[in-house]
Amino acid sequence: GSSNISYSTAPSAANGTLTLVATPPTITSFAPAAGGLGQLVTLTGTNLTGVTSLLVNGVNATASITNNTATSLTFRVPVTTPLTGSTTVTTPNGFATSTAFTVMAAPGNALAFDGTDDYVAFGSTPAVTGLGTGDFTLEAWVYYTGGTGAQSIIRKTGDYNLYLNGNTLHAEVWPNGVGNTAWRKADGNLVLPANRWVHVAAVWTKAATTLQLYVNGVADGTGATTTGTVSGSENLTVGKSTIYTNLLTGRLDEVRIYNAALTPANLQADMLSTVSATPSNLKLYLNFDQGTPGEANTGLTTVYDLASNYAGTLTSFALASGNSSSNWVESYALVVPTATAATGVTSTDFTANWTTPAVGTITNYLLDVSTSAAFTSPISGSPFTITAGTTTRSITGLTPGSTYYYRVRADKTSVTGQGAYSVSIPVTTCALPVAVAQNANLFLSAAGAATLTATAVNNGST
Repeated sequence: GSSNISYSTAPSAANGTLTLVATPPTITSFAPAAGGLGQLVTLTGTNLTGVTSLLVNGVNATASITNNTATSLTFRVPVTTPLTGSTTVTTPNGFATSTAFTVMAAPGNALAFDGTDDYVAFGSTPAVTGLGTGDFTLEAWVYYTGGTGAQSIIRKTGDYNLYLNGNTLHAEVWPNGVGNTAWRKADGNLVLPANRWVHVAAVWTKAATTLQLYVNGVADGTGATTTGTVSGSENLTVGKSTIYTNLLTGRLDEVRIYNAALTPANLQADMLSTVSATPSNLKLYLNFDQGTPGEANTGLTTVYDLASNYAGTLTSFALASGNSSSNWVESYALVVPTATAATGVTSTDFTANWTTPAVGTITNYLLDVSTSAAFTSPISGSPFTITAGTTTRSITGLTPGSTYYYRVRADKTSVTGQGAYSVSIPVTTCALPVAVAQNANLFLSAAGAATLTATAVNNGST
């Protein structure tokens, strides 16, 4: 390619010379300044024509360049890129280095669907087609705003589906492959919370013919399925069915499809990390770490799959400044404390314990304590607010010999109220000892012999 060259003359007493000075590139900025793994970033600067090498935070990204002009360079962030480091651009005329670019830290961004016309469409996706003839797992973090109708998460009718309906989770599979109408469906029982992040999954085990649902890593239902025949076929779509519509009103993050039946331990690991539990079986992974939350993102209409390199097209999204219902938004998926067993249990108090989430920023924790497993009967003061950095809370003034339940969630000011609940921990306070009285009876025989007997009597004292 051509080079940008500046010319200057330097007179010589002997014969005069013309010195050609090559102008090296410069880096002015990155958009966005914090980019997501696998997603597009545009570097701007000068003298960028003919880039021969690109290192992003030390990782070679030359092959990921999608566009190169004299003043800009667009590339996809390699999936192995560390959070920080130096980005170096090399041209035939020199190189430039900047530390201004960082990788978006988890949980990064999510994609908000307005429930009116938003969805993500894919073309041919052979790596995630015909999965029903073997084992598979569908996963996603979902934040939905409520409603009783069907709302799509992952749709590929004629192959598999994952969706909400009536505030509960549902999944479908075509176990004999694409083109065969034999169909099975699993229905969940747990009512999902609205306006809060929740992790959902469906695991199909072909040999056992079970389609097990999971909510926040806990089994929902028995895995039993309803059978029948359903015809129809559609390409992979996220947030909508192109056959039934069923638009999602809410947000999605961390969508994954595996060609294996993940274990509960695998699912629990996945829901807390961006690192795959079984990477060799991961066939589609959408991290949605694109754009700037709530800002003008009109040009960012492609979401890239990090597993098989498929590209999804955002359809009908507003992507306008100030819009948080049809745009790239800040995520608070993945940020889940791990509740652990209570300590210091007495008749009237105990200490609730938990561990810090593996990812995310925390302003404070909210601790729910209730006398019901469904948390419908909170104790006085619940939920308790605990400052970030503290992972215990003493709960006092309880009733002896009673069972309580606690759970905890993280909170952040910019996305307050969105944090997912931890698992619930039961704890039973100690019962008070019962005082037992002894009634003493003295008997005298005719001969004057004395006999003393005692009878245990519960006098009701505590």
